[in-house]
Amino acid sequence: MKKLDHIDKRILGILRQNSREAYSKIAKEIKINRSIVPYRIEQLIKKGVIRSFEPRIDYKKLGYQKFLCYIGFYEFDKEHKEKIINYLKNHPFCAWLGECIGKFQIRARFLAKDRHGFYRILSGIKKEFGTNIRELKAFDMIDSIKPDNEVLFKGKKGPIEKKNRTTLLDEKDLILLQNLAKNCRETLLNLSRRTDLSIEGLRNRLKILEKSGIITGFTCNIDTHRAEDIQLWGNFLVDFKHPEKIEKKLKEFTSKHKQLGRSFLLFGDWNAEFTFFAKDVKELQHVLTEFLTTFSRDMNSYDIVYYLDG
Repeated sequence: MKKLDHIDKRILGILRQNSREAYSKIAKEIKINRSIVPYRIEQLIKKGVIRSFEPRIDYKKLGYQKFLCYIGFYEFDKEHKEKIINYLKNHPFCAWLGECIGKFQIRARFLAKDRHGFYRILSGIKKEFGTNIRELKAFDMIDSIKPDNEVLFKGKKGPIEKKNRTTLLDEKDLILLQNLAKNCRETLLNLSRRTDLSIEGLRNRLKILEKSGIITGFTCNIDTHRAEDIQLWGNFLVDFKHPEKIEKKLKEFTSKHKQLGRSFLLFGDWNAEFTFFAKDVKELQHVLTEFLTTFSRDMNSYDIVYYLDG
C-alpha cells in the first residue's frame, strides 16, 4: 500500500481527536480545499486505515467495570481458532478481542458490573473450551496510565442494557448510543431517521450525554499497521514491586514515547500492561532496552505478547 502523505496523517490526527469534526473545519485547519477532505477520508476507509468511527464512553457511568484476560490454548488450528474467535467476537460483553502469538493466543477485554459478573463470563468460556484451555490469566483493569480510544460494544444483552445502568437513560438514549457505536460520523439527518428523533432532539440528547460524562468524545479506530507502516505490535506485561509509588514516573515515560500506546494498571499476576508499536525489531529493541533501563529496579518480572490482529 502507498504510504500516507502529510495530509492523510493530519486528517487522521484531527479525526482521532474528534471524529465528528465537519469537513469544512478539517479543511480550514489543514489549509486545503474542502472537497478534498471527504475524498481522502473515503480512501482511508477503503484502504482499511480507518476501521470505524466510535464514541468514547465512560462505562463507569453505565455501571460497568473493565476486565482483561489472556488465554492460551492447547489446540489453535484453523477449526479451533474459528470456533473460539466466533464465540468471543459474538459475546455481548466482549469489548475488544485480539489474536496473539506466543504462549497466549487470545487477549480479550470484557465489561461486567463487578467481579462476580466477570467470574460468570470466565465460567462460560471455561465451560465452552475448558479441556482446550492451557492457561488463563485474568485481571481487573484498575486505571489508565496512557488512555486511548474506547469502543462501545453493542448487543441485546450488552453493557448498555437498561436494568444495569447507574445513570438514567431512556430507550431513545440507548438507540442513539447503539447507532453512534456503529458509526459516530453519521450525519444528524441519518441519525434522525434511524432513531426517530428530530434533529433538534438529537442535538439536545448529545449535549446531555456529553455533559453527564457518558460520552467523553468521538474518535476513530485506526489500523496502525497500515497507517504507520508498523510491523510489530503487542504488549509489555509487567509485575512491578510497588506500582503505586512509580505511577507518575510511568505516565511521564509513556507520554514521551510515541511507540507506546494505551497502557493500564492491572490487578493480578501482572500489574501493568503497555501496548507497543514498532516498525522493525531494531526499534522494538530500542524501546524495550530503554524501558528496562528505566524500570529495572522497580520490576519483579515482565513478559511480551505479540499481536497478529486485533
